[in-house]
Amino acid sequence: MQRTKGSILIAGASRGVGEQIARHLSACGHKVILAARSAERLNAIANDLSCAAIAPVDFAKLETLPDWFENIVRTHGPLSGLVYCAGILVARPLKLLEIPAMEETFRVNVMAPMLLAREFRRPNAFTPPASIVLISSVMGLVGQPVQSLYSASKAAMLGFVRSAALELARQKIRVNAVAPGLVETDPVRKLFSTLTEEQRAAIVGAHALGLGQPMDVAKAVEFLVGENSTWITGTTLVVDGGYTAQ
Repeated sequence: MQRTKGSILIAGASRGVGEQIARHLSACGHKVILAARSAERLNAIANDLSCAAIAPVDFAKLETLPDWFENIVRTHGPLSGLVYCAGILVARPLKLLEIPAMEETFRVNVMAPMLLAREFRRPNAFTPPASIVLISSVMGLVGQPVQSLYSASKAAMLGFVRSAALELARQKIRVNAVAPGLVETDPVRKLFSTLTEEQRAAIVGAHALGLGQPMDVAKAVEFLVGENSTWITGTTLVVDGGYTAQ
């Protein structure tokens, strides 16, 4: 039987990339604590895994996060890692941006992971050496029309990673980000169904190696939370099939 390597909290684990990260880290021997809004969906995933627990939460409700996180530590013990994959994607031109959408996007994409990192660093909450990995996006590195809000939130996440890495290094906590390109998930497939063949070809063609798979991101996360990256902190691992090489 494989020895459990440590407990990792995975935010946004109910579908897509986050679900694949949970499944992969579990297969690698980690105990995974799955977090998202849908308890039903999390239970279905946890039942497939060898060592998993669930902790439903709405990451937009920032005021609930400190107590929620404290309860996780009280129930499951100190964590060895935190992976934040929850997020909101709002694609609209600047002329249509409204304050509620801006506020919700920054609450979920930026403020929630900052709060979780703040709680994670508390002495009884983690076991050093520990690792925090935030899932950003290539849109935090390059621009694209109608993506101003999403890009701004993902760029803010990368700025946080750099500063938090320096601050938490003394506690033996590494902080890094993964910036994926377009990954084949249900929302992407749904988007593609609304596009013309020419539009789909243009998007795929912008990725030299084609579109990514959730496992491509999961393997990058595995590297950053594991023993093979112990001298890496404050950086962004771009996993984009060549999108940003252009």
